[in-house]
Amino acid sequence: MKKIVMLLILFYLTQIISAQSINVDYLDKVNSGKEFFVEVELVGFDPGIYDVKIDILGNGNRIAKILNEGNWKSTYYYVNEAVKENKGKFNLIVEDYVGSADIEIKIRKTGSSSAKTFGGYSIEFVENENSNDETNSSNEKYDLEENKIEKKNIIPEVIENDENYESVKNTENDIIQLSQNIKRVDGENKEGKKRIYAVYGFVLFSILILLLFVLKFITSKMPRGKNGIA
Repeated sequence: MKKIVMLLILFYLTQIISAQSINVDYLDKVNSGKEFFVEVELVGFDPGIYDVKIDILGNGNRIAKILNEGNWKSTYYYVNEAVKENKGKFNLIVEDYVGSADIEIKIRKTGSSSAKTFGGYSIEFVENENSNDETNSSNEKYDLEENKIEKKNIIPEVIENDENYESVKNTENDIIQLSQNIKRVDGENKEGKKRIYAVYGFVLFSILILLLFVLKFITSKMPRGKNGIA
């Protein structure tokens, strides 16, 4: 009779233990290096306070850190008194890892040494999209700088074909031609002055000859003395 009672008690305890489970809520895909959350709900556990350990393993190695008492710590450690009223939310981060990983969760009642393990959860870490965006933006800036350089190289050709440039160019040509004309006018003035001086010289020479003839004529009309001198 005692054996039957003991078997029934063991069966009842086994049913209670097997009825304990957890609901886990998290993103299936997370950016590597970006903080994410895992929410754990206890099902079938006795009311109380529980410690939680959330281990994330990639290629058999522990790859995550969990926010524990205000500090980022290895997931090797339990987060003490983490679940109250059967629910708890945890901040985790995985750095420098890309690929699929396994999640293992352990629950133990605070102050107890025994824990119940839950596994079979998987998560995937991908390259950080923000870093790609930064890389793309830096590449776009680099392309813009290259375009600016190319535009600088193109500017002289564009200006040469521009109507304003043609008008300026024509104006410069007109100025050059005008300066050439001014030089020609100066040359013509010099030649004119030479001609005027020549005319003045000729007139003065003619007046001098005329005065000599007049003087000779007057001298010839004057009376002469015995010696031929008046």
